[in-house]
Amino acid sequence: MPTENLNEAARLRALHRSGLLEAHSQKQFEHITELVRDMLDVPTAIVSIVSDDKQVFAGHCGLPEIWAEKGETPLTHSFCKHVVERGAPMAVADALADPTLRDNRAIEDLGVVAYLGVPLFLPSGEVIGALAAISSSPREWGAGDVRRLQNLARIATNEIEVRVSELRWRTLFQSLQEGIVLGEAIRGTSGMIDDWRYLDVNPAWGELLGIDPGSVRGQTIRTIMPDLEEDWIDDVATVVNGGESVSFTRAVGHLGRWYDGVIQPLEGQRFAIVFSEATERVNEEARVAATLELGDRLRDLRTVPELSVTAAAIMGRALGASRAGFGFLDHSREFVDFEDWCAPGIPSIAGRHRMRDYGSYIDDLTAGRDVVIADVEADERTKDNADTFLALSIRVLINLPILEKGKLVAIAIVQFDRPRIWSEIETMFVRDVADRVVLATSRVEASERRSVLGQELAHRLKNTLAVVSAITTQTLRSSQDLDIARRSLTARIQALSKAHDILLTGQRDAATIATVIQSAVALHDEGKRVHLEGPTLPMGPKASMTLALIVHELATNSGKYGALSVPEGVVNVSWTVSREDGSRRPVMTLDWTERDGPPVVAPTRKGFGTRMIEMGLSGASGASSRIDYAPDGLRCRILAPLAELMTAEEADMSA
Repeated sequence: MPTENLNEAARLRALHRSGLLEAHSQKQFEHITELVRDMLDVPTAIVSIVSDDKQVFAGHCGLPEIWAEKGETPLTHSFCKHVVERGAPMAVADALADPTLRDNRAIEDLGVVAYLGVPLFLPSGEVIGALAAISSSPREWGAGDVRRLQNLARIATNEIEVRVSELRWRTLFQSLQEGIVLGEAIRGTSGMIDDWRYLDVNPAWGELLGIDPGSVRGQTIRTIMPDLEEDWIDDVATVVNGGESVSFTRAVGHLGRWYDGVIQPLEGQRFAIVFSEATERVNEEARVAATLELGDRLRDLRTVPELSVTAAAIMGRALGASRAGFGFLDHSREFVDFEDWCAPGIPSIAGRHRMRDYGSYIDDLTAGRDVVIADVEADERTKDNADTFLALSIRVLINLPILEKGKLVAIAIVQFDRPRIWSEIETMFVRDVADRVVLATSRVEASERRSVLGQELAHRLKNTLAVVSAITTQTLRSSQDLDIARRSLTARIQALSKAHDILLTGQRDAATIATVIQSAVALHDEGKRVHLEGPTLPMGPKASMTLALIVHELATNSGKYGALSVPEGVVNVSWTVSREDGSRRPVMTLDWTERDGPPVVAPTRKGFGTRMIEMGLSGASGASSRIDYAPDGLRCRILAPLAELMTAEEADMSA
């Protein structure tokens, strides 16, 4: 492709980017054409911008009315295109005598006979048009005429540079993703700045605030946003009065959105704000800080209500909620007991509530589905009860189910008193808080169980000393041979001691399920009528202690009232490991079965022993214990996750 074609293509690209082809009859250029007409004493002067198919009059004086109104001509009517092609001044004394120009239709339609034109340039150097003086009769142009027209062309070129710069700013202003405000401070009667007016905003401003940009120009901020925080006006006052920029990260509360930006001073009372949305970043930082705080606080709390209220407060503040809390269902799952945290001015709903009084979404919670209701008046599940919700300052609600063994046992709640968009990330945050509360609650409840167990063990130790005394007395009383009595007494006390070693310390040489059971029943099974069957399973110290106590209670009961109380009675103890209901976690099942004993009668009240048995081997999810007082022999089944019975290393090896 010839070089001149490449240059022309580059020139046209630069011209179109400049926006000057839309510059019809600009006042600054009109003023220049008036100067040309006066200084060169011509009837017509033009500022012509030349494209590939037309010339546009950015300014003109003296054109025929039809062309003045159109503001442009095709290139068939252009002398200026030759100035652009040459890139140099062109003087024509009589176009009718010029073989290049005599057929140009500008001669007849625009009255161009004598013509003097000098090139106009873009700031980047491309020739984009001409400043021209035109006469309808022949005229000789002198060097002074050319010099004066070139001087005026420099003024026109400066105006072009200003216009291109303004256009570039306007293009940038319109295309930036950041919001931009050009504003003017307003002073009250006291002379203090107490409001400000929008002079201009860009499209991104509207997108970031959800407001039509066209509706705010000329309006004051207090008119557009009557609920806006005073800090926004105070910062503008600081910038305008002090003449220095101010950076900010601040919320527009009624929009529920955060913004980063800077306010910069302009001339006089004017200023500019450039900002971008920071809502997600600020919220993420709040969630991270809340998670760290939650971990620190939960470690030190010792009661479930303290856990619930503390976690609710941390969660609610991090989400900017009006209310947050946890509800715990009763056994019927019809009522829920709430512990909550509330923002200032929001009433508490702590206490017992009937779930059905608040809509049908309880069915979703029971099925384990999260409930996110963006508007209680619009959602089918709550609109019939909307007045109840609104009376409690609830417009938006989030309920996440907390399940145990597939059943709904608790609910994590977050509520807002005004419309708000809820995200999946926030759901994950609430779920994480709920999981931490569940773990902390399990820890507290386990601690309470250990405390009760310790108290009962202390009581049992006192009873054991009484048993030792009774063993001693009965052994000596029933034996005529002192040596035999001594050996029998020693064996019985050693058996009792062995059982308590396992119960209280979990010695390694007795840390299998078989040895724990054998030691616990030894005092009651002189005839070896307790039969054990099951795989070798190592047990951790705590599980050994609990199992020994449970088996001791079962054996004691059997020795008093059950199969071991008669010579022909037998007890079968068996245990297996399986994965129930497709669970990935192995579960140990232990069965204590008595037969050939006296008829069984269920007790009329539960003593400590029965309560201890029913507590099972672990307070963890998945553990259970059941006693069946069958007439032909008592049966007890104990289930517990295998991981809860062993040390972590042993559980990994067994799995």
